Amino acid sequence: MPPGRRGKRGKKAPMESAGSSIDALPDGVLQHILGFLPAWDAVRTSVLARRWRDLWMFATGLRIIGNDDDDREALRESVDHLLLTRGIAPLETCELRFDSIANEFSGGDVIRVNLWFRHAIRCQVRVLRLVFTQPGQHFDLQVLHLISRHLMELELVSVEVKESFLNLLGCPALEQLAAEDCDLSLVKRILSVSLKRLSITSCIFSESFRTRIHTPSLVSLLLDDNWCNSPVLESMQSFVDASIRVVNESVDSCEHCDSGNCNSCNGIIHGNSNCILLEGLSKAKNLALIADSKTVLDTFAFSLFISHRQVFLCFSTVWNS
Repeated sequence: MPPGRRGKRGKKAPMESAGSSIDALPDGVLQHILGFLPAWDAVRTSVLARRWRDLWMFATGLRIIGNDDDDREALRESVDHLLLTRGIAPLETCELRFDSIANEFSGGDVIRVNLWFRHAIRCQVRVLRLVFTQPGQHFDLQVLHLISRHLMELELVSVEVKESFLNLLGCPALEQLAAEDCDLSLVKRILSVSLKRLSITSCIFSESFRTRIHTPSLVSLLLDDNWCNSPVLESMQSFVDASIRVVNESVDSCEHCDSGNCNSCNGIIHGNSNCILLEGLSKAKNLALIADSKTVLDTFAFSLFISHRQVFLCFSTVWNS
C-alpha cells in the first residue's frame, strides 16, 4: 500500500520497515549485491541480523581497496583474515586496488599482494583487476604463469609482469585483456587462442626486441601511446576493429620522419611492404591510425591501400603545437 493511503476504516496504513523489502530477496541475490561493495563494507553487514552473519563470505564479488590513509599492517592483517575466513568460495569478480599506500610497500607487502592475486585465481574468478593508481611506478607481479579455466577478463594497471606471464594458453576462457601504464619490457610473446579484445595503453615494451602478439581470435585491438619497440602483430583472421596511435616515444619514430621518405633510415627498404604493423592489421574492417608524423600516416596509408583495397581507412594526424 503506497505511503499515506488509508484503509477502509480511515486509519493510516503502517509503513514497512526499512529492511523488510531487501530481506525478502533470496540469498543468491544478496550475495551478488554485496559483491559490489568494498570488502570492509560487505563484512560490516554481518551485524545487521542473524541471516546476514555469513552472507558476505559468499559474495560473488570481492573489492579490496587500499587507500592513502590506511595503515599498512592493519590492511595486511585485515585482508589475510578476510581471505582465510572466506576460503575459496567461487568469485565472479575480484578487484585489488591500491592508491599511494603502495609507495610504502615493503618486500613482504609485495609478496602478500601476490598471494592475494593467486588466491583470487584459486577462487575461480572470472573478472580480475589489479590496479595501482600511482603512474610511473610499477608493482612487481611475481606470477610466472597464469593458469585458469574460468578467467574471462583481466585488467592490469601500473604492473610489471614477467617474461612468460602473458603466455595465456592456460586460460582458455579469457576473452578480454587490458594493460595500462604497465612494464612489458620482459614480455617476448602475448599468446592466446581465445582472446577477443586487447587493449595496451601507455605501456613500456622492450628496447632490444619486439614483442610478438599471436591472438588469432582477436576482434578488437587498441594500441595507444606505448613506448619503445612497437609489437609485431601476427595475422588475425577475425579482426574487425583496430586503433593504433604511434607517438614520438616509440623507438620506431625518427627525427627525420617528416622528410617525405624513409631512404635515410636504418633498416628501411624503400618500397617494401613488410611493415611491423601491416601484416596483423591487414584483416581489419575498421582501422584508425594516429601519429605525430604525417610521413608515418602516408606510408601506412599507401601500403594498406595497395595491398588491401577492401579495408576502410580512417587516418588522423596529431600535430604538435
